[in-house]
Amino acid sequence: TFTVDQNTVIIANGKLGKVADQLRGYLAPSTGFTLPAGKESGKNSITFSIDPSLKHLGKEGYRLAVTSDGIRIVSTDAAGAFYG
Repeated sequence: TFTVDQNTVIIANGKLGKVADQLRGYLAPSTGFTLPAGKESGKNSITFSIDPSLKHLGKEGYRLAVTSDGIRIVSTDAAGAFYG
């Protein structure tokens, strides 16, 4: 499990910046936190990234990994990151 707290950072590369902003907006009312954007994956982070080798998942497909240190969402397109 992963617990979002006021120190959780959301990380996304340029193409996925909008998805990260949407997540910030969704989480703010329920958590009371304004989660900052970060540049590097690390502990206590939610990370969005693109991996072209996952083409077989399609545009809306994604891989989701949740650990006690963070959440990682990998897709081939912004649509997949959004659904992740």
